[in-house]
Amino acid sequence: DTSTMRRAAQLWADARRHLGRRFKTTVALAQSLLRSGVAVVPGSSCGREGWLRLSFSGSEENTRKGFAIIEKALCP
Repeated sequence: DTSTMRRAAQLWADARRHLGRRFKTTVALAQSLLRSGVAVVPGSSCGREGWLRLSFSGSEENTRKGFAIIEKALCP
């Protein structure tokens, strides 16, 4: 039944300014975000170190919550 299927969108986010002392790689950054409750794909797994791949397939409310978690994790 396709009426219950949801569409997904993907976004590449430039994370290079967050790499360095606190996060050495996008893998480390992605692991930190996962511990905070948001799953992202590290760019290095797709040949794009310094970037994160974000996918959106849930409700707008959950997407907003996810962005709030990311913001809090990156801008403490």
